[in-house]
Amino acid sequence: MKFFRFVLLFLAVVFAACQKGGVSQRQSAESQKAEERVRHADGEEQLLSIDSLEQNGRLSENVANARRTKIYFQLQQYRMAEYYGAKALKGTNLFTEDPHAYYETCQSLVSTAMDNGDMKKGLERATNCLKQMRQDDTPEARMQEAKILSRIGMIQMRIGRMEEAFRNCEESYQIFKDMKLAGKSFNEVYMWYSSVGEMIQHFVICDVPRAIEWLPRMDEAFEAVMQASDIPPSMKDYCLSKLELTKAEIYAKSDQRAEALKHFQAYQETDIARSGEDWISPMNYYENMGQWKNALAIYDRWDSLAQAQGIPFNKEQQQVAAMRFHAEQAMGDRAKALKTAQKIVETLNSVDSISYEADAAQLSVLYETQEKELKIAEQQAALSQQRIIAIVIAVSLLFLFFVIFMYFRLRAARRLATEHAKLLTAYDQLEETTAAKERIESELRIARDIQMSMVPSIFPKRDGLDLYASMIPAREVGGDLYNYLVESDTLYFCLGDVSGKGVPASLFMAQVMRLFRTMAGQQMKPAEMCTRMNAVLCEDNEQGMFVTFFVGVVNLTNGHLSFCNAGHNPPVIGGLHDGDFMDVIPNAPLGLWPELEYEGEELDTIKNRPLFLYTDGLTEAENTSQEQFGDERLLHMLRDTRYENARQVIETLAEKVAQHRGDAEPNDDLTMLCLRIS
Repeated sequence: MKFFRFVLLFLAVVFAACQKGGVSQRQSAESQKAEERVRHADGEEQLLSIDSLEQNGRLSENVANARRTKIYFQLQQYRMAEYYGAKALKGTNLFTEDPHAYYETCQSLVSTAMDNGDMKKGLERATNCLKQMRQDDTPEARMQEAKILSRIGMIQMRIGRMEEAFRNCEESYQIFKDMKLAGKSFNEVYMWYSSVGEMIQHFVICDVPRAIEWLPRMDEAFEAVMQASDIPPSMKDYCLSKLELTKAEIYAKSDQRAEALKHFQAYQETDIARSGEDWISPMNYYENMGQWKNALAIYDRWDSLAQAQGIPFNKEQQQVAAMRFHAEQAMGDRAKALKTAQKIVETLNSVDSISYEADAAQLSVLYETQEKELKIAEQQAALSQQRIIAIVIAVSLLFLFFVIFMYFRLRAARRLATEHAKLLTAYDQLEETTAAKERIESELRIARDIQMSMVPSIFPKRDGLDLYASMIPAREVGGDLYNYLVESDTLYFCLGDVSGKGVPASLFMAQVMRLFRTMAGQQMKPAEMCTRMNAVLCEDNEQGMFVTFFVGVVNLTNGHLSFCNAGHNPPVIGGLHDGDFMDVIPNAPLGLWPELEYEGEELDTIKNRPLFLYTDGLTEAENTSQEQFGDERLLHMLRDTRYENARQVIETLAEKVAQHRGDAEPNDDLTMLCLRIS
């Protein structure tokens, strides 16, 4: 949904309305009147006034383009904003001519890239602007530097570069704080307050504890805003409402419901909340609190306004419909949820058509503008002389090309017979190689199907037991494994990672699976199973293969867990916000040293405590920058994933790993198992 875009646009309008009037002393009285008309006109009238000022020489081309950039950004015509912003920065030095216009253009271009979802372009633009800002030692430059750093941090959060994002957000805050803005003009202090609020809103999406940690900083900026001598009375109430509603949303997100309710009640006491004009803002709070009826009331009002204004069903309404579907599902109203889902599906084509029409309209204006500018340039150029030079060059190149062509054609004719014979031979060899490759690929597909059939794909449906696992090989066949066996009131389960890849690892994995099923059927204890399996796997193991292995036995009645860890990654045990790695005896992997006696361990009960097992294909998954997924990110995801069932936990982790890896090829098999006894 474009909710954040709506909020940012509203804040930009408020900020512009609160700016002090006045122009440079060098401008004439007539120029002042023209500027005044620009500020009070609507978007189209402002653009016409800027055209007039530029034609009369009262505005330079760069400053005029900078102002057009700001207006098109406020009108949400982002293609036009990008076009004029790029022109403003590409011309003669806009920074030297009007630093304030330069800063506003930079901020608009970065915001445009963020709104369009082009984070790479936004980061490049922000970085380039930051270099210029750091060459200016004025207070405005410092404030703009802090603001652009906050936007860089928000972009980095969106692309998953969390540590860099937090560093840039921290630097932004320290710059604002060091400027000692308390008691200064409202416009300056409000930039601090709004930037802190925007950063916190991004924190709450990916790191709720950090968002809570930053709330005192928002309080500090709020106090500075309240101390501004020129603060408009309406902005006092507006800033207070945003402070209280932000706190309510964050505490609701962190499941601190009492604290969330307290701040939401404080928000409802503000004038802007009581007036009803801010009806859309509480939406995130209602969703985080699970107050679906209140959220549905906002969705209904949104739809009613769109129908009253004759707005066709567009992407924003489609996103609202998706949130309605989620709310109706959460309320258990399957009939309404199905009806909403059908509406979304039925309107997909019309939504795309509306989006294409809007893009086409902006492109039409853009192309028309470019065409006019091209005609002016053509009228000023000496085309006749250029055409003569071009014809001479073209004829010369054509003649040279003809000579070279004839020379190489004669040489090629002499070698044609020899190369043709070589080509026939190579073609025969290629056919043989292709046939062999297809045969190998077919055999590997069969091997993969056989291997996947060896691990369970159906899991027990038994009261008090929630079990699910998955295995994703990095190649056609892999060396990871998992298995389980239920005997009466006892669950035997295991997960392992064979050294190496490909067919050898899959054969070794098959032997481990067979041994586990056999020994679990004999009701052995975990340590005894590992000791005997190690002895068997060490026999005739000339290639030195081994397997890291975790095996557990759970009493399904009282939750008692016996287990043995043979050199495998420690599992994660716990619930929401309190999960952590188990402190386990590592032992040695199976298959390396015969005659080892493995040591087992026990837990009195794991009832209502989810147990998560995994291979290092999860924590060592790398992206294109060779950054690993890591233990910390794993804990963070598990702690912040609301437990619905074991399958949901594993599918969520698989999706997060895929997002982290991006376009990088998987470097290891990925296997996960999750169980919960209740």
